[in-house]
Amino acid sequence: MDTLKFSIHIDAPRARVWESLWSDAGYRYWTAAFMEGSYAETDWQEGGPIRFLSPGGNGMYSTIETLTPNERMVFLHHGEVKGGIAQPPAPWAGARERYSLHDEGGGTRVQAELDANEELAGYFNSTFPKAMERLRDYAEGAVVAG
Repeated sequence: MDTLKFSIHIDAPRARVWESLWSDAGYRYWTAAFMEGSYAETDWQEGGPIRFLSPGGNGMYSTIETLTPNERMVFLHHGEVKGGIAQPPAPWAGARERYSLHDEGGGTRVQAELDANEELAGYFNSTFPKAMERLRDYAEGAVVAG
């Protein structure tokens, strides 16, 4: 597995960027770059479960491995969800997705790293920059999601 890295500067304080990443409305907005209608089911507690889902109930299930508000979020991925049902652990179980926020030039630098196999690397290399741009637009107030 390769670790893919993405980064963007956002003209907003870390608290606003964090809210844009993980609030229901913000998350739905920026992750629409991957699939329109994407959402997360979780209580946002470190060590707790999280399911990343499409409107059809497909996606993946993971654990929130690290959660430091306004600073760092790490997901440990386990397997796929099909039709709302968690499947046995996937061959890519153990992959991580990491987000870190740092103060930069009066705004925030968002760094995202994700482990991806060769099959998914091309997809993420084309879609993740679009998702980061959507995150920036949302956090800077260029759009209103509802």
